[in-house]
Amino acid sequence: MIVDFDLGHLRTLVEFERRGSMQAVAAATGYSKSAVSAQLAALQREAGVVLLEPAGRRVRLTAAGTRLVEHARSILAAADAARLDLTAQAPIAGRLRVAAYASALADDVLAVTRALHETHPALEIHLEEREPDETFALLLDGEIDLGFTYDYTLAPRAPRPGIETRVLCHTPICLAVPAGLSGLPMRVRDPEELRALAGRGWVLNSRGHDDDELVARVAARAGFEPEIRHRADAFEVVLRLVAADLGVALVPATTPALPGVRLIEPGPGSEANGAYRGAPPEAFSVREEERFFVPLYHIFGSEELSQQAPAVAELIPKPYIAIAPEDAARLQLKEGDEAEVRLNGSTQRFVVRLRAEMPKGLAGLPVGLPGVETVELPAWGKITRV
Repeated sequence: MIVDFDLGHLRTLVEFERRGSMQAVAAATGYSKSAVSAQLAALQREAGVVLLEPAGRRVRLTAAGTRLVEHARSILAAADAARLDLTAQAPIAGRLRVAAYASALADDVLAVTRALHETHPALEIHLEEREPDETFALLLDGEIDLGFTYDYTLAPRAPRPGIETRVLCHTPICLAVPAGLSGLPMRVRDPEELRALAGRGWVLNSRGHDDDELVARVAARAGFEPEIRHRADAFEVVLRLVAADLGVALVPATTPALPGVRLIEPGPGSEANGAYRGAPPEAFSVREEERFFVPLYHIFGSEELSQQAPAVAELIPKPYIAIAPEDAARLQLKEGDEAEVRLNGSTQRFVVRLRAEMPKGLAGLPVGLPGVETVELPAWGKITRV
């Protein structure tokens, strides 16, 4: 038997599973409660099976209804994908609502938004600065179309039904302490080395509670209970509290340092989940004939899914290598030249980009960009002028 499902009815079913009551679905969609009930009743007739059953004064999904929800998500996603495919050649227009945490919004998301304003002026982009829990809630309520969140491997977030996620990057976490604080190593290789922090205050996020769980687990591994004394939203404020010797904090390694603050990195071989192991690596030294290649990540382009969106695909840079101006001079290269790179047994050609912030002896290679052969990084390689 062939069943013709109404897509609108399927969307209402998904909303019911997400929100738990017809009243909540009505409030979120703008339909009346009776209209929601009528749509679910119509879907039940289309399916030919019982989808809802009484539960006190309310109704709930039956086992068949729960199974249909999963199918409905796939059907609706396929319909949306078909619609996008058919309109791929049309000018990109409409409204795109995006929420992101502060550091992502201020850097990558803002840069892409500016570029999209120039390349697709008919696309209206709305940005919101939100913490991850707020972003997930907005996505589930249909208030935004795209969200950028973060979590910690020591305090991971559970998958949210109805939300498709993709990992864009991994960022190490550093311990921020007052510059004059003694008793701590240059790098933390073992959680027990953090016992010197017992009794000191901590500075945590004022809006989200992921930091609470992260700090609690880090401290537990070191054998003490943390004392939460201050809360702040902006990392600059967090670091100013640390510089004033009012507490310590955990911050992303990308956070700009402030005078009076010492950032202690995880030890070599340590994972973000707190497993510390291994011995300190040898100190980095520049090689005459080789460069040490490190991965560079583009928030749009390095992740496979983002490459499928036409609006974003136009912004993906062409394959390149980033090197310090001093290294470029030694190799007789300048901005825009083509260079051959031999790395891990492969040979590829890239456009040269000069980056003043790139340390001498290092070279940056974008990860995941179309046309870039996958190689294991970091690794030593050789650059030759073509």
